[in-house]
Amino acid sequence: MLIVDDNAANRSILEKMLMRWDMKPALAASGPEALEFVRSTRTAARSFGLILTDVNMPGMDGFTFVEQLWKTGKFPEPVIMMLTTTDQSENMARCLELGVTAHLVKPIPLLELKEAILKALGGPAMRTEPDPADSPHQLRRAPSDGTRRVLVAEDNVVNQLLAVRLLEKQGYRPIVVDNGEEVLARLEKEPFDVILMDLQMPRMTGFEATERIRQLERSSGHHIPIVAMTAHAMKGDCEECLQRGMDAYISKPIRPQELFDLLAGLLAGEEVLHK
Repeated sequence: MLIVDDNAANRSILEKMLMRWDMKPALAASGPEALEFVRSTRTAARSFGLILTDVNMPGMDGFTFVEQLWKTGKFPEPVIMMLTTTDQSENMARCLELGVTAHLVKPIPLLELKEAILKALGGPAMRTEPDPADSPHQLRRAPSDGTRRVLVAEDNVVNQLLAVRLLEKQGYRPIVVDNGEEVLARLEKEPFDVILMDLQMPRMTGFEATERIRQLERSSGHHIPIVAMTAHAMKGDCEECLQRGMDAYISKPIRPQELFDLLAGLLAGEEVLHK
């Protein structure tokens, strides 16, 4: 299997996931690097059975990569799956035009990705429970039953009100604090299932609070998912969130469905592929 994604965190997550499934992943950070992989495997009398590529990559995007792939010569045609950040009709039409087998929208929990891979390869369904409501896909989108407690660390009053309204509507129980120091103080008093952590807060930033939480967890053995809320769109900033102990990130302004899917995936113990 060939993974093509310029996001280093996504490549690492996918590599570990695929190796657990006894697959042999090759990782490429760009379209040109992926094309070189394809050429080298073809000359070695081997080929990739499945290629999973991101769309939004600098220099050569995913669509251009697939176009160039078909021009490399005759070889066993791989199953191609495309990861995009939007579900726009033009993306779907372009995928059909290029012979892409599946079109998936990020962020996507890994269990859902695994199901899509199995389907694309013609394999059996991952779950066979008689009640479809018990499948991971259904559970992931189901509203919380009200027992899930979310700590919202945000100093902007408008953003606080928006977060509370969205979370309560979905059945979560949000508690709001203004800065990183209040996050630590609140965690000493009561447990939470997940933290939504703004990065830029007075007195103690989201990064500083996360580092303190992870230090405390080394002795307790407990791990609480932390989602960074960032207005920075650059991938380097987002990858820094993961490197400094956060489990996921979401960009502002927050899109409700993206937030709900991300929370549900993390609370189900899933890793999540990012944009």
